[in-house]
Amino acid sequence: MRLPQHTLVFVGGLHHSGACQLSDALAAHPDVSVLAGTPDAEDSTEHRQSVYPPDTVYGGAGRFCFDAEAHLTESSPLVRRSAAQRLLHDWGRYWDLSKRVLVETAPPNLVMTRFLQRLYPDAVFVLMVRHPVAVSVETRHSRWTASMQSLLEHWLTAHELFLSDAPHVRRYEVVRYEDLLAEPERVLSGLCARLRLGGHPLGGAARRIVPSGPDAGALERRWPVSGRTMDRLRERFDATAGAFGYRIDSAELAEPRTTMSQSVTSMAS
Repeated sequence: MRLPQHTLVFVGGLHHSGACQLSDALAAHPDVSVLAGTPDAEDSTEHRQSVYPPDTVYGGAGRFCFDAEAHLTESSPLVRRSAAQRLLHDWGRYWDLSKRVLVETAPPNLVMTRFLQRLYPDAVFVLMVRHPVAVSVETRHSRWTASMQSLLEHWLTAHELFLSDAPHVRRYEVVRYEDLLAEPERVLSGLCARLRLGGHPLGGAARRIVPSGPDAGALERRWPVSGRTMDRLRERFDATAGAFGYRIDSAELAEPRTTMSQSVTSMAS
């Protein structure tokens, strides 16, 4: 389904990756609407629709990507015209439809890009990534029964799925949480430019972006994996986390080995 008067932007990223902070910052732009006024302010917007199961069906934070059914592509039986219409109906109640850019934010969007693109061919995807150790540490605070090893493997599984899907996605942008914290105005201004959102500085929104959870130094002081576990995970980390500039044994960032955006600026204005 094409929306000639609106641009749909799907923001995704694992729980505790900063996707909501990014979405809140974009909402400061006068041409942007995020879902607002939902019955439960703490609810993810995936709970405000009736087309696909929310991540809680697959285990929720730190687990949902282990379930193959959570990964939706254009071949999903859920792909149908009525699904696209139904989602717009469900979410439309919480958007300000007078705004040109409509943003929907939920963790599963990370592994649903191809499915959502099939429903909305002109949609743009903004994927938030954060160091896997930081995500795992924060997730464990809310899911103390999960082991660090399991949480790290979940991060790897989720981002391996995204990397395999990315070549099939026409318009996406990857934003690292660490870059957003370090240079919020630069990151937000660049993203707004690529989304054709000009003429409005987001300095105020940038100043409201604050760190969540342990900083890089704290992570290195309490590194939660070592020895044989580290050796076993390192090869997968080098291939997957390294694509985003992360290392398993350091909080220091490197240059990403993957393309961080694709065709975002080619979208219709």
